[in-house]
Amino acid sequence: MREERETYGAEVYADGLMGNHFHLIVATPHGNLADFVGGLESRFASYSNWRHSNVGHLFGGRYRATTIEDDIHLLIALCYVFLNPVSAGLVERIDAYRWSTYRATIGLDHT
Repeated sequence: MREERETYGAEVYADGLMGNHFHLIVATPHGNLADFVGGLESRFASYSNWRHSNVGHLFGGRYRATTIEDDIHLLIALCYVFLNPVSAGLVERIDAYRWSTYRATIGLDHT
């Protein structure tokens, strides 16, 4: 993700990687969200296919984007991303999930 952020000038505020999808809260000051997500998905799919000796598409459908209009909407989006592993039954406590930026966001981990 670091390389794609630098390439497209994206600012990632939060993320959560699930078993079959991921969530991002990202700002693209250059209006290039589709390019950023496309590059990220392509890079991740190539890596995953290499690591697991697979070929072909990794993601089933086009990404969905929602514009965050204000601070309340941002707070709701953050809660959704960070609580998704709890809702899915993967962990009981939000801070136990290691595949999200929650712990770094609240200052428990450094990235």
